[in-house]
Amino acid sequence: MRLIVCSDLHANLEAMERFEQVIGKQSDSIACLGDFVGYNANPEEVLSKIRAWEKKGRLSIKIGGNHDLALFDQNLLNRFNSNARKAILWTKETLTKDSLSWLSQLQDFHVLDSEILFCHGSIRDPNEYILDEETALLNIIGMPEGVHTIFFGHTHVPVIYEMDAENIFKVHWMDFDCHFQLQKGHRYLINPGSIGQPRNNDTRLSFIIFDKEESSVDFCKLEYDYRPTQRKIIDAGLPQMLSERLKEGR
Repeated sequence: MRLIVCSDLHANLEAMERFEQVIGKQSDSIACLGDFVGYNANPEEVLSKIRAWEKKGRLSIKIGGNHDLALFDQNLLNRFNSNARKAILWTKETLTKDSLSWLSQLQDFHVLDSEILFCHGSIRDPNEYILDEETALLNIIGMPEGVHTIFFGHTHVPVIYEMDAENIFKVHWMDFDCHFQLQKGHRYLINPGSIGQPRNNDTRLSFIIFDKEESSVDFCKLEYDYRPTQRKIIDAGLPQMLSERLKEGR
């Protein structure tokens, strides 16, 4: 079984179309770890593509991210910075009722074969950032019984946190296309990076191909033309900073 794992699409149609050029040639199922909306200016178009995958039976896992949840949770929205909050308020006015209904029904997490878990921020909180070793360790130690691998998003940074059978902890920053072999008896937190707003000083979109039988993950990076995305952000009246960060990969 192979599974394409992606996250943080953030209403970026140009990145989504580039992503589709590659995965459209494959038949693998797709897992999306949340944040379908926010920041960028094509939420309805991106959701239309996602829902088309679902109708074709390719979207097997769909997790709600904090930006998706903030459409329906004012307390969560109040925790956002001003730029992110403005984008969500604009998105809520832009989306159709059908799309809002679809977003309201996303999963908090998904468990595959009792041993692999998919979530957005963490199993503890969809808004938790796993960006440092201490937070990663707490999440590895706190894995549900039987689970050895968690795929998570939210940080937009491709990385693997690993704890081996001797409780030795390692961090693998995935800055390039690469193959990583998972080891039996080890525990992992794996982030595929972001489709719609990369943040590791790299403008390329990022995703993973997970091969369960081979116990491996392949990190894939793709260039795309983000300039139309930038123009759409400005034309929509969204904060200029959201446009600028696409060029900087942050």
